[in-house]
Amino acid sequence: MDDSKHDRRSQRTRQTWMDALIALLAEKDDDAISINDIIARANVGRFTFDGHFQTKDALLTQGFERALDFLIEQVSFNETARTLSMDTTSLFRRIQEHDDLFKTLVWGSGFDVLSREDHVSFIEKLHQKLMLAYATAASLLTLLRWWLELKMPYPPERMDEFFQQFTLVNVCNLMGLTD
Repeated sequence: MDDSKHDRRSQRTRQTWMDALIALLAEKDDDAISINDIIARANVGRFTFDGHFQTKDALLTQGFERALDFLIEQVSFNETARTLSMDTTSLFRRIQEHDDLFKTLVWGSGFDVLSREDHVSFIEKLHQKLMLAYATAASLLTLLRWWLELKMPYPPERMDEFFQQFTLVNVCNLMGLTD
């Protein structure tokens, strides 16, 4: 079989499981969801699931991990100018476009899973670019949760401005990057 076809098929299967898990999180608490619930909803076999993931949290973590990877790519540190930038507009825009998904994660039990699993992953990845990764990751996750809890009253561009003003300015100050 063509590897690209196999890879696309695996991606579609993973997305089907992710969609099933998100739908289940909208209906019941994370602890009440089993792998069998996910595979039944997705209509994909247990053997296939086990070949990709060990737990349902691993499935959710991988989905969020892709979003974090995208976010990490937005971090830019100019050593010569000693400036730090991170454009979060596209992140807030993506969340706005898929608000049902993210509302489920924030108001359902999924956010707790993501917070304990991916917050650490996000910090480890961001640490390669920032000395104060924990503060940045915690601030961004807190800002994201606040925005969603208020039902997204501000556009993504304004949320990025908040992030720039409240987080990156302080990180730059703490790192001695401002005059």
